[in-house]
Amino acid sequence: MSTIKTNEQEAFSSFELSYYGTPFQLAMKEYRLAAKNVIRGLGAVESSRNEMEKQSLDLPDNSKNLKRQELILQLKKIEDDYNERDDLIRKHLQTTLFRIAELQKAPENVTSPFGSSSRNGSSAWEKKRMERVILEYFFKEKLSASANLLLKKDDLVKHVDAEAYQEIRSIVTSLESDHNCKPALHWCDMNSARLKKVNSPIEYLLHLREFLQLIKEGNKDEAFEYTQKYLYSPPSEKDSNYSKEIAAKCEKQLSLAASCLVFVGNFESAPPSNQETMNGPNVWTDLSTEFLKAAESVYRIPVHSTLETAVKIGLCALKKSACFSEDEINLNPVRSSFECPVCNKDGKKIAKELPYSHHNFSYFFCRITGKKMDEKNRPLIL
Repeated sequence: MSTIKTNEQEAFSSFELSYYGTPFQLAMKEYRLAAKNVIRGLGAVESSRNEMEKQSLDLPDNSKNLKRQELILQLKKIEDDYNERDDLIRKHLQTTLFRIAELQKAPENVTSPFGSSSRNGSSAWEKKRMERVILEYFFKEKLSASANLLLKKDDLVKHVDAEAYQEIRSIVTSLESDHNCKPALHWCDMNSARLKKVNSPIEYLLHLREFLQLIKEGNKDEAFEYTQKYLYSPPSEKDSNYSKEIAAKCEKQLSLAASCLVFVGNFESAPPSNQETMNGPNVWTDLSTEFLKAAESVYRIPVHSTLETAVKIGLCALKKSACFSEDEINLNPVRSSFECPVCNKDGKKIAKELPYSHHNFSYFFCRITGKKMDEKNRPLIL
């Protein structure tokens, strides 16, 4: 029994990983950015100080004092930026601890990833859980108006990372609608270390798109300089951070992009493969999809919403071969549509590709009513 309970607890923890994992990743992002800004800022201050020492013999006292004041202002700016980042780090860590504490308040009988503790109704904890799961679904499905209404109605601000979803959505919109890579590149710069850990080539793909935009505008010289600055080292399978498939994908796209340089000013004569690379109908959609995938990995946001996963778990547990039998459906279409979620038209679409769950015991179900047959509901004919 203890082994079963441990497995159930592990399943529960895994199911809720994004709930407490996302704010922690947001805290780590702010920490990395704070450290990077401090190192860059102190480096700039050190360079300015060395330059001032070299010129100290030739500078009058007033100029020396002005230089010192400039250094003090630079250090003050570094301190203010660090304090601002530190406040955000503390905020995200407090949210992480709050959510862990919330999970520890789960009723003891809630043992399955999305179970219920009471037959007589859901507890307040379970109702709050359902609300945040629905809110998460709204954000993932871009239903911003519904999400904002639910946020105002209930105290769910600490339960869902609305800022992260809104940040990602804003960048995706800038890619799809404005064809602007700069917000996405800025985000990649803040999360470069984490992007390597999740094996994502999105930063390189964004630089490739910027390179192609320069070619499209006819800026051949700038395109050459951009190549030397950002594209000289594509992701390689020799690097443990990237898989063979990702390295091959980046190498292929780099080859196509580089060959576009030949057709600057006369792009109409380019082969279809080059025209597809430059102006294909799906280039920005594919890029935004790749960014969304990378951002969700970095922030530990699940690919499928918790609500979708829970629905699939439930349908998988209820799925029977009879649910897809035309004879059974024609026998009692009302029961098939309303009493069995899998037989329902919408449920069947979702359950079609799901596996059948393993059951340790077999049960008989009445093919007319769909109810389980036991000592209280005995079969009339076998």
